[in-house]
Amino acid sequence: MDKIQYFPHDVGARNDPKIVHLRCSLGRDAVSIYWDLVEMLYENPDNRLATNYKLLGKKLQYNSKK
Repeated sequence: MDKIQYFPHDVGARNDPKIVHLRCSLGRDAVSIYWDLVEMLYENPDNRLATNYKLLGKKLQYNSKK
């Protein structure tokens, strides 16, 4: 099993106006995707995400309805 890593996370981040707006406009799934992206950025040494957005969407198990 991989070693568990931690990164700083503000208590009460759910009350941040930007997070509240995200949740109100796009729902809780959007907030979950946001935190998944934050974790992925932290795990990547150069703090970048893959540019293959379809693959990234699959990793996040997100399917756009558009």
